[in-house]
Amino acid sequence: MNYYSVLGIKRNATAKEIKESFKKLALTYHPDKNNNNKQAEEKFKIINEAYQVLSDGDKRFLYNQKLDAQNVANQTFNENTSQYKSYSEIKIEPDFSSGDYSNQGKFFKDSFAPQKKESNTFYYIIAFTILIIIGSGATLFGKYMNHLAAKEHYQKALNYYQSENYFNAFRETTEALHFDDKYAEVYELRGDIRTIQAKYKLALYEYNEAKKYATSKNQKIDSKIENIKKQANNELQKLDF
Repeated sequence: MNYYSVLGIKRNATAKEIKESFKKLALTYHPDKNNNNKQAEEKFKIINEAYQVLSDGDKRFLYNQKLDAQNVANQTFNENTSQYKSYSEIKIEPDFSSGDYSNQGKFFKDSFAPQKKESNTFYYIIAFTILIIIGSGATLFGKYMNHLAAKEHYQKALNYYQSENYFNAFRETTEALHFDDKYAEVYELRGDIRTIQAKYKLALYEYNEAKKYATSKNQKIDSKIENIKKQANNELQKLDF
């Protein structure tokens, strides 16, 4: 998946162009405007994922490195597969009518052997390997630093939540997801805030996201989902998903 293609922008797009494209697509595919439309919901998630990466300078740099590494790998593969002769290129065939089949093996071995030409394949492989090592290290380090930043915002959100400052608590959870959009505890806290606000449909969405990204089965989240459905039914609010 190419995030630039997802947002319909060029690789050298500016931050403003990225944001404008995201807003335009988000208005079209947002779940609130596409009730019961699973395809639109999945499309919105992909659009949001692309925006979270390309709107962040560090994430975008690492993503561009990944694209470059893939391009090097594809170029290397194409060179390797293009150096073999096709059957139509064989010019000399053995004389089978003579009854001497002693050179058949050598004929086919020589005919389909790689063409002798100088190639930079070895250097491409070395460069690709180095890029993979550097890219993997940078990616892991970047993920670690992003998770630390997300954790810091999550802790602030918890403090605001405990002091019943739900507006700032929700704002801090949004900041946390900017650094780590698969942080299950953050989604769970957002669900708690939405529940207090009696926004049950949004709360259910947040709890389902928390359940999806949880590293292990969380019975507490399952219990909260059931309670949300009961509260919605008691208050005659219809949940569409």
